[in-house]
Amino acid sequence: MNALVLAAALLLAQEPAELLKKVDGKDPAASFKAIAALAELDAKHRGEIEKGAAALPEFYRDALLAELKSPATAKVTLKGTQMPLASCLEELTKQAGLPLDYFAGVTGPVPIDLDFDNVPAYEAFAEVCSRGQVAPMWLGYKNAYQVMNQGPTRRGYATRNCTIMYQSSYLGRSIVAGKAPVSYASLTFMGATPHGEGILGWGNVRVYEAVVDAGPAPVLYSFDEIGATGPPMDKWLAAYRAWAGYPYITLRVTEDAKKIVRLRFSVQVRVATKSRTIEIAGPAAEGKGKVSQDGYEVEVRDIETFGNRFGRLRLRIKAATPELDSLLCMLPIRSLLQNEKPGIGSHWAEPTKVDGGVEYLWTWLGGGDPKSEEVTRPTKIIFTLPAAYEDRTIFAEFRDIPLR
Repeated sequence: MNALVLAAALLLAQEPAELLKKVDGKDPAASFKAIAALAELDAKHRGEIEKGAAALPEFYRDALLAELKSPATAKVTLKGTQMPLASCLEELTKQAGLPLDYFAGVTGPVPIDLDFDNVPAYEAFAEVCSRGQVAPMWLGYKNAYQVMNQGPTRRGYATRNCTIMYQSSYLGRSIVAGKAPVSYASLTFMGATPHGEGILGWGNVRVYEAVVDAGPAPVLYSFDEIGATGPPMDKWLAAYRAWAGYPYITLRVTEDAKKIVRLRFSVQVRVATKSRTIEIAGPAAEGKGKVSQDGYEVEVRDIETFGNRFGRLRLRIKAATPELDSLLCMLPIRSLLQNEKPGIGSHWAEPTKVDGGVEYLWTWLGGGDPKSEEVTRPTKIIFTLPAAYEDRTIFAEFRDIPLR
């Protein structure tokens, strides 16, 4: 019998009390495996598990109680030596339905060895990312997680429906006249979780414990604690920016700290459970186009081009009800510009709140003949907005994160 299968079988065969003892925090991998095993036990044990959770450290107690409410995850079997990363990702998609889009980048990862037998899909995905030195990021216009090499990465240990990878850190100092300088470390993570209709953002981080190799324990840090360091934001824009395309944490640290020895935190991921897709024909030469659909009025206000390099259009979306208007206060699920030639790429700029809706400045690149004097205009604008969503809480632990 495979060692991983045997270990899983032995875990499930244990009584709740034995599994609870393994959630001691000494080994995060063992602690989270025990939590997953507790969640998979028969419902008759639920009362005993919840009672035992009360005696655990706060972080593990909350992680276990959240895990008891989360749905079971698919399991996968991956075995082979010198397997190309693309083949591993294809198998994860085939066996567990994970929407993965592989991009090799400048330097493709080396082949990896795997021996997974009936392992939770997101745990297997985390290990594949770690061995292949890649990380996932949700791309709405592809409706998938793009997996690519973005530099050294390391896996974290998380509740079973999540893969989370540490990507990079940035050290800085905030200096404001009349206030003491603040040293901080911004940590970037990449995550994947069941995506529903699309990932709307990550936010609401709570740090349970952070320990560094030198200096006091870090605490969460927000730039607004020391006064405005950028343009003022109203409440609407602040709420919009509270959700990012990936998880990140900013901590106060001392200049002597070289690594975070232990980091335990929770983060919420906002997932669309229903969506609506709206299409509008590409704007005419004067830049006008308008459509009403599913309670939204969408209008192209103006359009301009800058040679054959790029163009931009101003798009206004108004909602028929306050409920729909509130759904505009978050990232779109997907946005896409189409034309008859390949190569067009685009991005949204930060929105501006207007009466009854929002207004975006949308830039697109390429998509035309390099010899042409003007960039090719889109023939169709497609975007998908949330119709309903839910916030899920992920618990994760990392060890030995370098600060550089």
